[in-house]
Amino acid sequence: DRVAGVDAVVSCLGNRQFFIGDRVAGVGTKLIVEAMNFHKINRGVFMSSIGICDDWPPVEWHWAGGAMACLFKTISKREFRDLTKAEETVKSAKEVDYLIIKPLGLGEDVVPTNEWKLQKKKYEDTVDINLAKLDCARFMVQEAINPTIHNNAVVIGGQIKGEK
Repeated sequence: DRVAGVDAVVSCLGNRQFFIGDRVAGVGTKLIVEAMNFHKINRGVFMSSIGICDDWPPVEWHWAGGAMACLFKTISKREFRDLTKAEETVKSAKEVDYLIIKPLGLGEDVVPTNEWKLQKKKYEDTVDINLAKLDCARFMVQEAINPTIHNNAVVIGGQIKGEK
């Protein structure tokens, strides 16, 4: 009932700290999608991670992608499985017009610029590996209110310096 009457849902379920807390993205996303279907809410913007599902290998143009792949194959298998389950739940929801974002960076010290860049095509486009949390949130809310990307997953990062 908490989502009754809303036009869209923005979800950032997950866990950024290894070994701490429960993994809630898979189970939580399933509950969110069920509530969206029950209340006939068709727009959902969901946060996932680089390297999940169709974005493997992660950040193929930067050494950080290799590090993330190594983490997902070793000490972060649990997180990888949880986020994969969440993405699969969203993609299989027939009544949901979804956008899954896979942000890069989200560092504590990254200054918001009100700019971001989407990787348009894997292996061809790059984005800056730092993105402010506020800029990521702005993009998600913007896409929830005025959707421009439908039933797709995108990597989002910072705008590359000197590029417009």
